[in-house]
Order: sequence, then structure tokens, then C-alpha cells
Amino acid sequence: MNYSKWKIESNTDAVYPELERAGYAPLLSHMLGVRGITTEKAAKRFLDCDIGALYDPFLMKDIDKAIEFGEKDVSEGNGGRTYAIAQLGETYYYRGLCELTLEKYEDAIKDYDKAIELGYQTSLAYYNRGVCKLQIEDYYGCYDDMKVVVDKGEEPEITEIASTLIKAIDDAKSEAEADAIARAEAKYNTEKQKIRGLL
Repeated sequence: MNYSKWKIESNTDAVYPELERAGYAPLLSHMLGVRGITTEKAAKRFLDCDIGALYDPFLMKDIDKAIEFGEKDVSEGNGGRTYAIAQLGETYYYRGLCELTLEKYEDAIKDYDKAIELGYQTSLAYYNRGVCKLQIEDYYGCYDDMKVVVDKGEEPEITEIASTLIKAIDDAKSEAEADAIARAEAKYNTEKQKIRGLL
């Protein structure tokens, strides 16, 4: 929405000294104050938006019925792209984000799987799932997700990070293969010496 003029609630004489002392501009202090946020601590909590402080979306009334409806819609081939289903995929994504933040990587992966299945196929969904897989040492799973991120090319910053991870995994794979070949050659040479000794 475009507003040509801000309308500030009438009590403009109200002063919120603690907020202003904390460095908040007078207008922001006023906007916080009229919401009942008058201390520095309360303002910090409100503005920082710590994801750990968010409510679990799965506490909403009848969410289980909504999930059941959404899954049925998808399984019946209705496309699952109704607004409700799109929202459901997004809900799984954000719960996965909370779990990633709490370092519950396996739970997060399950939610990202569900989000992607329901059509929430953004670069960030694949990227975050790849990060979770990296944390549990599923390097090939991480590699696959990062490839999707690079192929999509939607977010330049994460695309660059994904490219770096792909290269690191490729390099590690090459080193592991080289080590395996070297070990096999060493074993072959040892066995060859034993055979020579028996002849």
C-alpha cells in the first residue's frame, strides 16, 4: 500500500525516555510506545525477531485437519497449488527454519522435504535443507541440494555459497578417490611382494 502521509496516533506529546536513551528515534519510540512497548528490553525483543521466540505454527487449531486436507489434495492429483496448500508448504518451511536454528537437523530435513513436496521449492528451501544435510555429514545429499540452488540461480549470495560447497565436496571426493586408489595400489604392491617371496 502506498501512503502519501503517515498518520501518527494523537497522543504525540507522550515521551518514552528509556527508548530514546537507548538510541531509538523519536518517531520509532512513539510507534513502539503506543503499542505498549516502553522499555529497551521489550523493544529489543520486538524488533530483533528472534526466531526461537516464535510460536510453533503446529499449535494452531485444526492444523492436523489442514495438513490432512492438503496431503489428500496433493495425493489425488489436484495439483496441490491452492492457496491453502501453498501456505501449508510455507508453514513446513518455517518450522524447518526454526528446527535448523535449534540445531534439530534431522527434524528440519523432514519439514523441508514436506515443504518442497507441497510446492515450496524456493532456493532457500533447498539451501537450508542442504545445510542441515551438511551438519549430519550427508555430503552427497548436501551436494544434490546445492546443485538445485545453483541451477535455480535465484539468490546470488546463496548461489555463490552453494557453488563453493559443491566445489569443496567435489575436491573432497577427488581426494578420497585418490587416497582409495593409493591404498589399493599399496595393497597390490604388498601382495605382489608376498607372491614373489613364495615363488
